Amino acid sequence: MKLLKKNIAVLIVIAGVFLPAGTTGCQSGESSVSISVGLSGCNAPARTIPPQTSIEALFNTYFTFAANDDFEGMYLLMSPEFRNKNEFAKFEKVMRDDLKISGGLKGGSKPEEVRNNGRYFSYRIALEYNNQRMTPRTVVVDIVMIDGAYYFNNGMLMPLAAFGKF
Repeated sequence: MKLLKKNIAVLIVIAGVFLPAGTTGCQSGESSVSISVGLSGCNAPARTIPPQTSIEALFNTYFTFAANDDFEGMYLLMSPEFRNKNEFAKFEKVMRDDLKISGGLKGGSKPEEVRNNGRYFSYRIALEYNNQRMTPRTVVVDIVMIDGAYYFNNGMLMPLAAFGKF
């Protein structure tokens, strides 16, 4: 976003050099050119959520969002690195596809710490699904702490349809 703002500022400065204030730069009989700047293809939804300041809060918030099929909220709990590599549309499609298979996430067992180096963490958790025919699936989830907030750093917390897609 900072880079985009700088590029817009450069365009405005360049336009100001060539066009005196209050003029269009057109002479009689000429047409003008307008520049429209916008954002497209951005990975993150416009919505924001409060920082998750504990690992417990991160898991609880994720499962609350999952219970309500709030894919946007779930996506925002993923690390910026994950979101840069995986657009929201892809994430949402995987989650919607999973609803057809597993009925979505119901919750999980109490997370068990596997690794902790102060900034990167791994937790083992058994995921439970709404489809009662599905047995819980144990996964290892990577978590990263950035500026005091915790984020999921891989797609392993995703339901069945996501395995191998992130």
